[in-house]
Amino acid sequence: MNTTLAKYPLACCLVAVCLPSQTVAQVVSPHGPCITHIELVDIDELDDGTTSTGADRVGAWGVDHADDAASGMALIAHTDVSKGRCLIDLVLVPSNGDTRPPGPGGYEFFGAWNVDSWGAVGTAKGDPNDNAGMAALYGKRLAGSHVGAVITGLTLNATNDRSPSTPEGYGYVGMWDVTNKIGSIGSDGSKGTWMMTLGVKYGCQFELQSGWIDCGVDETRGLAVVGSSKTTPEGTYGIRRAITSVLEVMGDTYPPELMRGYTLYVTNGETSDELDKLWVINNMHVDVLKVDPTELESLERDKLRGGARRDLAWASQGMTCQTGNIGYNLTAKKRNTTLLAANKAKIAGLGGDTETTLTTLQTALEADSGDADKIKQYNDLVATSNAARGDGKAMEALLPIDTRYRGCDHAVHESAHGIALRAGNSPDHDSRYQGAVEPFAGDVQKYFGAAHGAPAALPPAGPRRETMAALFTKQITLPCGDLEKAD
Repeated sequence: MNTTLAKYPLACCLVAVCLPSQTVAQVVSPHGPCITHIELVDIDELDDGTTSTGADRVGAWGVDHADDAASGMALIAHTDVSKGRCLIDLVLVPSNGDTRPPGPGGYEFFGAWNVDSWGAVGTAKGDPNDNAGMAALYGKRLAGSHVGAVITGLTLNATNDRSPSTPEGYGYVGMWDVTNKIGSIGSDGSKGTWMMTLGVKYGCQFELQSGWIDCGVDETRGLAVVGSSKTTPEGTYGIRRAITSVLEVMGDTYPPELMRGYTLYVTNGETSDELDKLWVINNMHVDVLKVDPTELESLERDKLRGGARRDLAWASQGMTCQTGNIGYNLTAKKRNTTLLAANKAKIAGLGGDTETTLTTLQTALEADSGDADKIKQYNDLVATSNAARGDGKAMEALLPIDTRYRGCDHAVHESAHGIALRAGNSPDHDSRYQGAVEPFAGDVQKYFGAAHGAPAALPPAGPRRETMAALFTKQITLPCGDLEKAD
């Protein structure tokens, strides 16, 4: 969410939204088919060719048993849609016991196996010596209609050392010790008798009916940026680059894996009526404001330009590496037009040709909101008219056009909400911010130089500054580059 700064209120943002059901017209997967199911199959030998029809064998490894016998297990990846919906996250959960460890809520169990004496390291990291019992694999599927990041590839890498190893383009899921009586064989033919590492790769999937036309994804971290028809490829790419830069410097407190399957939706100047037709965006009003969008005045809907929840966020390209608050300016123009029409006599009584000039400039601004000279003339006339109102009873004040420059502000702000929500408001976060989400998102903005074009800055000395230092390994200023000219 955003707060009010200076005299220009930022867009309203929402922490919780609900997703409407919608019939899928056509699914587009530009990065290849998604993984729909994972099968763990018992085998006798590593070179056993056991697999399933329409599936790929990713790799195999030796498994210890209590009776000191050993056998193998192969991981089979399915892309057949009859097996289920796309997977969007995988987690490896280790334990030190002889029963399968439980997985996260909402995740499907795929299988469990015994690990050798050095243990296993799960997705949440930790000491392998504390987890020398079993390892279990869990996955999360799509729910409802979807636009964004899905799992498109898996890899297993066998090594003879303790270091996790995944090929370029794959993110870490977990690693475990295999029995040296059989060893292991990876996706690329690698062989070893010590550790096996599971990696995951992401791509995009979206539905043409949903109104989104562009999708880019961080393959290893699983965060997707999806653009509406009014966004530019440069804009969505730049936003994804900015968010990826933040994830790259996250420390162990909130590991980059935290954002797997997360999607940031980007719009760019749509009217309230156009936003109502966009899947995901169209129901934010209902969930938070508790009213049907059609029952809201268009001015109220135009103010809404972003929000975040645990699995998605919404930001505006018009508030990222550009000048002005697009939602506020849409609202200002509509409100001023209404006031001009309803108060012609009062405006004419202010003297001069104020009414004619304001109306002319209003029309010009609608056609070209990026003309700096026209905006200055318009704002000067607004200030003159407002000053001439006297005690203000003659007519409501006109609103000026927001001309402040923003860097990576909105995208970073809403993604910061996503980070906090994904972390479940951890005790560390909650104790330092008392559960307040806006100061946290604001501090992340400032830390990366994404607060209204200002250079990177630290929060006030104390717990909040300590939080930024704990979350991120270094402080950087996010550049806009050529995105300053994107429209």
